[in-house]
Formats: sequence, C-alpha cells, structure tokens
Amino acid sequence: MKKCTNCSEWIKEEDKYCFHCGVKVEQTLKPEGINRKKNDIHPYEVVTVLFLILSFPIGLLIMWIFRPFSRNTRWIISVILIGISLLGLLLIILWTSSPGYLY
Repeated sequence: MKKCTNCSEWIKEEDKYCFHCGVKVEQTLKPEGINRKKNDIHPYEVVTVLFLILSFPIGLLIMWIFRPFSRNTRWIISVILIGISLLGLLLIILWTSSPGYLY
C-alpha cells in the first residue's frame, strides 16, 4: 500500500489513479523485497483496532488522523460506534427514569 500524494489516502501499489480523488499516481520503482505483500498489515491498523476496542473515542480520533482504512470504512466504523453509544445512552436514560428504579 502507498499514500496518494494529493489526498493522502491509502491506495494499492498497482493503482494508476487514486480511487478517492482521481489524481494520476506516479509509479515509483522499488526492489521486489520492499513492496508490501497483500496480506501485510499496515502498522497503524493494529493500534487503531486496539484503541477502537478499548477506548473508542481515542480510536476514532486515531483512525481519522492516521487513515489506516479507506474513507468508506472509516465512515462505517464511525457511524456504527456512535450509533451504539447513543443507543446505550438512551437505554440508560430510559432505565433510570423508570418508576421502579431506586436512586
């Protein structure tokens, strides 16, 4: 994987155009051993996933700053985590406002 020089999104090595912004990507020649393999994990992916599990607000911030995932993946993860949080907050409010709840 490499970053687009225009929008800094991660794109595949073999791509000639950036999927996100459409700018033509310059092909750089590298020795075969330096190229990432398809199954290699991006260094920030592991850190981001750990923070998303342990502390999602920090994980979301890291995910949007370092961009280890595509833009669509980042939006999907963000919407799901924020939706789960709002649902949990709503359930807590409903549970604590019920007539049988003792403070």
